[in-house]
Amino acid sequence: ASLLPTNRDENWRYANLRPLARAKPEQASPAPSIDFTLPAPLPGHERWVFTDGRFDASRSTVAAGSPALLSSTRDGGAAFQSMLDGAIAAAGADFALARVNAQRGDEVLHVRLPDDAPHAALELHFMACAPGAAGSSYPRVQVQAGRNTRLSLVQRHSSVGDGDRLG
Repeated sequence: ASLLPTNRDENWRYANLRPLARAKPEQASPAPSIDFTLPAPLPGHERWVFTDGRFDASRSTVAAGSPALLSSTRDGGAAFQSMLDGAIAAAGADFALARVNAQRGDEVLHVRLPDDAPHAALELHFMACAPGAAGSSYPRVQVQAGRNTRLSLVQRHSSVGDGDRLG
């Protein structure tokens, strides 16, 4: 059975999820070394780059003492699922695609800002290189911000080539 919602689900009645349903659900294999150029980094921001859903340290600039920490889904999956269940129970929100994401992928980027933490600025760039037929990427970012905190978070999503990419 598919984890995806269908047009029989009220919140998804007009969404065309067929391309997503046809895509290979497995995590894309690490792409061979593909040349691509990223836009210039944003001034004053740490840069976290993910290629086909995996952290790309060679293209990233992570500051010492960063509020962000990378972990495996095995370490963060249960907490993420528990958070989703709590949000659904509290607000009746529809997190169908978040549930798909929670069951796939390798890594979770946790951003944690305790109360009164200094301003943090992060740029997350997600690059899809593998064709959709080779697999998908499932980037996951969890943000926990305490009281009296400021976070500038910029997400960029791009792909290489003209073919279908799913990430």
